[in-house]
Amino acid sequence: MSSCCEPATSALHEFYDPDQVRLIHHFVDQLDEKQRRLFLGLEATRLGHGGRKGLVEEFSTSFGVVSQGERELRCPELLPENERVRHSGGGRKCVEDRNPEVLEVLESIMEGHIAGDPMNASVRWTDLRITQIRAELDARGFPLSDKTVSRLVKKTTRSRSRSKA
Repeated sequence: MSSCCEPATSALHEFYDPDQVRLIHHFVDQLDEKQRRLFLGLEATRLGHGGRKGLVEEFSTSFGVVSQGERELRCPELLPENERVRHSGGGRKCVEDRNPEVLEVLESIMEGHIAGDPMNASVRWTDLRITQIRAELDARGFPLSDKTVSRLVKKTTRSRSRSKA
């Protein structure tokens, strides 16, 4: 619920004036789950027993979330070591992971159009434009954005130069 729709009085108004409560709502809305939990734990520690109840009511959360935030602040070793908010593996997979054949098709399109520095095998380029490569990939059943094609071209030219070196 947004801060404009909050009741005029809540348990937090015992500790903060209405403008502060509104600002805290704006701030908390910008935090991810971990940051929100830690902030609520910090405020609960600062406010004490009555403050915990006010935070739970005001932010529609549970005592468990607030308590976990307090525990994590007291014992930082309880915090996850990595900086991720969610477990790894989420999100959309790369096009080359979903369709490994796209790299082979890309290489066949670029065949004969790759040049490089004879003195430095890691310096390679193509004389085709990204839009030309994208149009050819699209014609072969791989509709991709210019940005994705550019990333794949860089990946292909780097892997080719490393494998030949």
